[in-house]
Amino acid sequence: MTKLNIVKLSDYCGEVIKDSQFLLESLNYPDEYPTNLNCEIIVEGDKCPLFFKFRFLDFKIESSSGCTKDRLEIDNTDALCGTKNGTKLYFAKSGMLKLRFITDKEKSDRGYKILVTRIGDCSNKTQNPNVLSTSPIGRLNACCSSTPQNTKHFFIKSPNFPVSMSFPNDCFIQIRKFSTDTCRLRIRFNFFWLGNSLDCKEGFLQLDGKYICGCMKELNLISNFEEDVKLLRFKSEGFVKNSYGGFSAEIFQDDCPKKVRSKLTESTLTPLKRDKKTILSHLYFFTYPQEISIQKEKEETDYLFTENIRGILGNTVNDYRTCLQWNQFQFNNLYSGREIHVEQCEKIELMKRNVVYNFLRKRIF
Repeated sequence: MTKLNIVKLSDYCGEVIKDSQFLLESLNYPDEYPTNLNCEIIVEGDKCPLFFKFRFLDFKIESSSGCTKDRLEIDNTDALCGTKNGTKLYFAKSGMLKLRFITDKEKSDRGYKILVTRIGDCSNKTQNPNVLSTSPIGRLNACCSSTPQNTKHFFIKSPNFPVSMSFPNDCFIQIRKFSTDTCRLRIRFNFFWLGNSLDCKEGFLQLDGKYICGCMKELNLISNFEEDVKLLRFKSEGFVKNSYGGFSAEIFQDDCPKKVRSKLTESTLTPLKRDKKTILSHLYFFTYPQEISIQKEKEETDYLFTENIRGILGNTVNDYRTCLQWNQFQFNNLYSGREIHVEQCEKIELMKRNVVYNFLRKRIF
């Protein structure tokens, strides 16, 4: 196995790193990094659109509101501080990313160790890892409607909900970016039951190349959104005939940290002075600032990043019964005081099959 190159900031200041994979470490890691640093390197691949995957093996930088103190900058699109884990994708339109590590003269911390991997090259068109590369999208129809979702906050349901698992189906749902600042989706499922199988043979939801099936309780996902269109694939074999099933979800399109030059006046910025001579020239926000108050970067603690799913996310034996009970409760809330009916998008097709459902309130499973 080839030993990975270790790139320590500030040892490589001003240099260009062309390794397809390497370890990025702060100076002195795992001991505290020095103060008063301002070091920039360039991570470069072929001169074509590429993705760089950052896996945060260890990350602890002095935390501050808006990352205005110590921070690791990724181009002009991200500023990282505090603690991080998991993975994150960065798009490099020209095949190059600028990384800059900046520290102030005050306290420091342990620093970071990040595995950086370049994805794609110019030999063929780079496939965004977030697109469902393993699904035959070209042969699928859009679920319910060919019109993609493009609002900042919306709700979706599986086709034929709440009897999505009773009919064969293989289709996709399109989501378009709300704005150029959007870089991730937050998906909160308020109902999720796609069969009983542990291997997704009865059906699944496919997102970012990962398969999600079975019974899920309080499933909240975060999906990186670097491309212009995100595709979610839904498949059902139609095996389940006597139970309600499918999914219902609430989706948010989030803006991620951007470096923005403040339009605030010097007098307004006075409370933000680091010292008597220095005014902060850049502020970092989860969304663009609307007023002087700095809001902290949003970090969700109850969300699962799709990048951290290993192939299939399915049932777990230990909490399956609890999961069924939770979904029954959610289902009752969804249709509280209302008649249960099949979603309109597939109603005509259902009538062609002469399917008649007696939608009485009953146990789902």
